[in-house]
Amino acid sequence: MNIVSKNHRRIRLAVWVSVTALALVFALRMTVGDVYSVVSASMEPVLRKGDRVFVRYGSGELQRYDLAVFRNSAGQAVVKRLMGLPGDEVLVDQSGDLWINNARPDRPDSWIQVFDDRLRRVADHFQHGNQYYDPWTEGPGYWEVNGLAVKAGSSIGLLRHRDGVKNSELRPDGTFREGSTAVGDLRLQLEVWIPEPGGILVLNLTEESDTFQVRVGLDRLDAGRVFLNHFRGNSGPPVAGSLAPMPQQRWIPVVFENRDNQVRLIIDGKQVLDYEYVSNTFSPVGSIGERVSFGATGTNLRFRSIRIDRDVTYTQRGDRSAPGQLGWGIGHRLTLSSDEFYLLGDRSEVSEDSRSFGPIHRDKIMGRATHRIWPYDRRGSLAGH
Repeated sequence: MNIVSKNHRRIRLAVWVSVTALALVFALRMTVGDVYSVVSASMEPVLRKGDRVFVRYGSGELQRYDLAVFRNSAGQAVVKRLMGLPGDEVLVDQSGDLWINNARPDRPDSWIQVFDDRLRRVADHFQHGNQYYDPWTEGPGYWEVNGLAVKAGSSIGLLRHRDGVKNSELRPDGTFREGSTAVGDLRLQLEVWIPEPGGILVLNLTEESDTFQVRVGLDRLDAGRVFLNHFRGNSGPPVAGSLAPMPQQRWIPVVFENRDNQVRLIIDGKQVLDYEYVSNTFSPVGSIGERVSFGATGTNLRFRSIRIDRDVTYTQRGDRSAPGQLGWGIGHRLTLSSDEFYLLGDRSEVSEDSRSFGPIHRDKIMGRATHRIWPYDRRGSLAGH
């Protein structure tokens, strides 16, 4: 009898604990947050369709760049990037740039990879030499240029990216999603090996009709001298920079980027050039020639760890019934009320967002996605994304 009573007590206790736990989970899901599935590809590459994310409820702590969640007209929980806050003035211009209060927002995570020599073969995506002479050879894990006989200004000494750059994405598994819209702002990253003093390192980025060319002196006379030329634009004389002479016989990281009309050069972790210009020189056919190229003249150099990244851009996707008949904030300035947010998808060409349906009222915001729960190998915090 005592054994039966003990068993009954244990069963009652287990039932009570289970009911309490379920009630607690239910209360937390109702008041704190819950897990939802991502229903579209509009937030790639940060979130993919089918990912499951934890959404913390409430709109009181929302900040710019948060992954905000709201319910669409079909009742689905939808994740978008919060870009415009209450009271902001928002504009998406014809080049796909977003303006908030007459300035481009400085979104730190906006670079998306489109080429990586660890995932794609350089020979398949870059041109080098011509039918008469090719100074480039492929070595074990690097490409080498014999620039001793290359004349200054000749494209023969350049490795030239031939694909163009659209709003594409190179995923970590090596698969490539082809985009549909040309992107202006780019970043080139690589490592260079200087066997001995001499010659010039050359880097080029092109947007519209403008080419930004950096020339870094490597010989004993010009060691440490850096010049940036802005060709085709009306920007005046070359911009000069300087750094300590680049060391020989080791791999040196180089970053050359053009984003939001700001050109930067970083060598060995030190920013050596920072050049701002007013606007690009318009080209009716888009950017002219190769968008990215690099190489040397008067010396032999090796290159590896070649990466090309593109900036997030926003297409002219909208709603003809919206103000201006283009979309909300597209081609005209839109001022948000004290309770409105402007939300955008990172993969702009497939995203239905505030360009199409207008600002989202605070009452419709469920909260923000804070963690990816599934898939298991990509789980973790979404802070900083």
